Formats: sequence, C-alpha cells, structure tokens
Amino acid sequence: MKQLFRHPGVLLLFVLICFLIDFISDYYFGDQNGVIGKGRISKLLFVCGVAAFWAWLVIIGVMKKRIVFIQMAMVILLWGVLEVLGYIVLHVRERPIYFSRQELFEDDANLGYKTRANFTESKTEITSKGDTIYQIDFHSDRLGRRVNPFENCGKFYGLFLGGSFTFGEGVKDNETLPIRFQEVLSDFYTYNYGFCGYGPHHMLALLQSRNLASEIDQRNGFGLYVYIDDHLRRVYGNMSKVTSFGRNAPHFGLDGDQLIRKGNFKNSRPYWIRKFLHVMHYSYVFQYLNIDWPLKIKEEHYLLTGRVIDQMFLEYKAQFGNENFFVLIYPGESNKILSYIKQPEVKKLDYAHLFKRGEHTLHVLDEHPDTIAYKILADKLAEDLLITIPFFGEEHAETKGHPEKISPPN
Repeated sequence: MKQLFRHPGVLLLFVLICFLIDFISDYYFGDQNGVIGKGRISKLLFVCGVAAFWAWLVIIGVMKKRIVFIQMAMVILLWGVLEVLGYIVLHVRERPIYFSRQELFEDDANLGYKTRANFTESKTEITSKGDTIYQIDFHSDRLGRRVNPFENCGKFYGLFLGGSFTFGEGVKDNETLPIRFQEVLSDFYTYNYGFCGYGPHHMLALLQSRNLASEIDQRNGFGLYVYIDDHLRRVYGNMSKVTSFGRNAPHFGLDGDQLIRKGNFKNSRPYWIRKFLHVMHYSYVFQYLNIDWPLKIKEEHYLLTGRVIDQMFLEYKAQFGNENFFVLIYPGESNKILSYIKQPEVKKLDYAHLFKRGEHTLHVLDEHPDTIAYKILADKLAEDLLITIPFFGEEHAETKGHPEKISPPN
C-alpha cells in the first residue's frame, strides 16, 4: 500500500475523482445545485487531495532536485486539467441566462454605471434548460429612476435607495417594493433610486453629487435603504465584485476615523492586485469551489459599511431637512450591520425574520424577491412607518380619499 501511494499517478487520480464526486452525485441524485446535504463534502476532499499532491511534489523535489522541473510541469498540467473539468462542470449545471434587447445601464464617471434616462429595456431570464424565469420590460423616467406608473399627487415622498432588491429585478414596474408600499399608503408618492448591483457606497456617492431633494415634488416624507448581506462585500470591494460589475464603483475607505473617497476601485488599487484578482476570479477551479477574496469578512468591513451608511444619512438629512431615514434589513439576511450604524437618529427596521431566506423568490436559481415578497414587506413597512413617525399616521388618518391612479404599463 505504501508503494502504491508513492506513485504520483495515484494522488493525481484521487484529486480528479474528488473533483467529480460532487458533480456526479448531485447531477444524478440531487437537485443539480452543486450542494450535497448541508455542505460540499467532496470539495473538502478535493482541497485535501490538491494539498496532498502539492506536498508530495515539494518533498520529492527536495529529495530529488534533478526532477524538480518535471514536478513543476506536473503541477501546471494538473491545474490545466482541473480548469477544463471546472469549465465542464459549471456549464453542465443548470444556471440562469440573461437576454436583453438593449441594456438599461450606461457608464457613469461617478457611480461606475447608472440607469439610462427615459429608457425601456426588454429583458428575459431563462435557465440553461430553457425554462423562463421572467420576461418583462423595465422603464426609467427622465432622471433615470425606475418609473412610477401612478399619478404624482401624494402628500408625502418615499425615497427608496438600494440595489436590485429595491429596483425590482424580475418584476413589473407596478410590482416593486416602492409601488407596493404606495398602494398601501396612498398619501405617499414613491421614488425608486435603486439599481442592480448598487450598494450603500453608490447611494452615498449619489447623494454627494446630486441634490435629490430638488428632484422630488413633495417637501415631507422619508428615506429608506434596503440592505442585504452582499452590500457589505460591494462596499469593501471583494474579488467577485471588483472584477465584474463593480470594477468602476465608488471606493470609500477609513483614514483613521475619517471616511474618505479613494476614487473608484479600478483606479484606487495597484495594477498588480487588480490583475491578480482578475485571474483568480475567472479561474473555473475557484468558481467551482466558490472561493472569493478576502476569504473572510472582517470587523473592519463592518466598520466601513456602517460609516458609509451613517454618512448617507447625514447627506440625506442635509438635503431634505429631516431625520426620517430608515435602514431595512431584508428578510433572511443578517442584521449584524445594525450595530455598526452609529448615528442614533437612523431608524432601524430589522425584518431579518419576517420570512426565511429563499422564500418568495423569483426562482431557485434567482433569489431576487417576487411580487409576494414585496407585498409582505410593503404591508409591514407601512404598519411600522405610521408607528415610528406619528405625524404620518395623523395625516394619513385625516385623508378621506385616495389619489387617482393611471393604468401602469404592461
């Protein structure tokens, strides 16, 4: 047996077998999402196998220096084989595929990208098996906001900030969270500044560069940011974000206790770091193992994100002249960030347990909220808003009628 495991071919074969266990088992016996039971056991075996093979090469290379180059060549060959296998496994699995007649976004020097003004995007998402997840049109208004299809006759404004969960990826213009909320409390007219891939850093940069109060007709109302866990990674710029849609996103950092903008991620980090992260991100082995960098979310990442949200509130307060600013934790997400928001006037809506993660989504392959999720959120938000800000509740109770609505686009 000892002689058997001294042979490099045996260790190489062990690595390849471990790599395929997850795919074969899940493809024939699971739900083809790459997860067996509660974890990726075969991936742990794969990592152990690679480590064992690498250690074997190092030991042999030290003992027999004359074959060190052969051992290095075997390492390169092994990695090449794993990359090919990773490509095959990732492309055989069921995955979402997007089609768009014209993209809704355009480049922006401040935000990286933004929504086109007065634009319509016809977008379709299907699975790799051909099942349709959604097929709808997105509309933007003259300022690049997700269009509000109702007549603007509300007494108060509702300013909604955030990413795709705010924007309403996969639902119609009249099914987003802002519109569902407006249907519950018709005294409000809502403005949707969210967009796909955005985070707190985008909203802060937006508030610092534009006077949003001048873009809103009502003088009194509230601002609300919808938070999900992935926004934390977008703020500090993890590998998967800064090598894709977030490469030109605003980059904020802490200089001691001072929040500063360093520029955009593309121009604020050394060239060799950007290239190294680019290579790692597009490795099929790393994608298969779901490896990202930094490997672990640290305390400093929470501190930075908390400060960005604090500053977002201060910018909102300076523009709108009130402290009616909320941070809403989307159901199923972690509420840990709330303890890092230090501005006492920020109102925190912890909906982490309103329903479970994975419930009320567009599809098992797309975790964006569906129309039911937005209806549940809107009802809860309206209830809490009238309690948190009594002035709104008093005004709402005095309202006798409801504003007329115009037919939303299909």
